[in-house]
Amino acid sequence: MADIIDKLKNKAFRDAYVNAHLTQGLAYQIKALRMQRGWSQQELANRLGLRGQSAIARIEDPSYGKLSIATLLKLSSIFDIALSVKFKSFGKFIHDLEDVSFAALSAESFDCELPKLIEKIENAEHSKVRKIYYSDSQLMDFETKLTKPIDVMDKEIKQSYLY
Repeated sequence: MADIIDKLKNKAFRDAYVNAHLTQGLAYQIKALRMQRGWSQQELANRLGLRGQSAIARIEDPSYGKLSIATLLKLSSIFDIALSVKFKSFGKFIHDLEDVSFAALSAESFDCELPKLIEKIENAEHSKVRKIYYSDSQLMDFETKLTKPIDVMDKEIKQSYLY
């Protein structure tokens, strides 16, 4: 671990390290998600509206590295999972790379995850920190006592966008 820390002191190495892990990690995760669902490359291509499996082979190639946010959003929709793209410290980045197993790269679709999600919400504490992303690009944290059902609070939040 000390060896990687020494290497990370070099800015060019840090940039290459992030690029390589992001590019390769996305390719491996897309392949893991496809395989988890039992889909062939051709089936995923069809779901993406692409003509041939060669496009998926390119996407799953760890050296390709030209995926756009739009393509990643399409893939997240097809896999029925969330996409999270965020900046983070190198410490958190390295921590996230500790487990790159098939299980760690897999993600259940919303429908598969829903029963566990319902149970988690039902067992949750009554006080939560909710993060709301406003159209003015400010991330606001605020503490909300869950005295109202979440769907009512979400409706109120959505209505506030209109005014």
